[in-house]
Amino acid sequence: MNILPLQTKTRRFELTADTVNNLNERLILVDTGKPRLAKNILRNVLRRWACRSSDIVATVRELVSEASNAIDYATKGDLNGLGACMSKYWVLKKTMAGESSGVEPDNINQVLQLLTSSKKIAGGTLCGAGGGGFLALMATEGTSRADMESAVKVSEGGNEDFKWHNCTVAEDGLLIDVK
Repeated sequence: MNILPLQTKTRRFELTADTVNNLNERLILVDTGKPRLAKNILRNVLRRWACRSSDIVATVRELVSEASNAIDYATKGDLNGLGACMSKYWVLKKTMAGESSGVEPDNINQVLQLLTSSKKIAGGTLCGAGGGGFLALMATEGTSRADMESAVKVSEGGNEDFKWHNCTVAEDGLLIDVK
C-alpha cells in the first residue's frame, strides 16, 4: 500500500436513530482549562514524519486502520468499541508526537486512567494536537456526565478548571448561512 502522498478522503455514513441517541447520551466533551501547545507538538510530529522511521510509518498506517474500525463500530452501534478506538487513537497520536513532546499533560493521563479503571469511560482522547484543550470521552453505558465529574473532582491533579459538556451529533453537519 502506497501511503504517499498523504490524502484526506471523506465519506458520509448513516447511523441508526438508537445509535445517535446513545451517542448523545454518552459522548462528553471536557474543556481542560489548559491551553493547547499545538505549534511545538506539530513541529515535533512533522520532524518525526520527515525521517520516515519505520515506527512512524507503521503508526500512520494504524491511524488509517483505526479510522475504519471507528466507522465500523459506529455504524454497528457499538459505542464501547468506538470508545476503545478513541483510546487507541490517543495512544497513536502520542506515538506520533514522541514521549517528551508534552502532548499529554500529567493530569490528563491521571484522569483517563482514573475514569478507565473505575469503568466510567469506554475510551477517550485529547482533541487536536494535544497538550491541553478539549478531552472527548465516551461514557460507559449508565454512566452520566455528573458521575464522571464527581470522580474527577475528588481526585488530585489540578482538574478544578475542567468544564464538562454534553455533546450531540450534528446530523446535518456544519451549516453556514451567509446573508
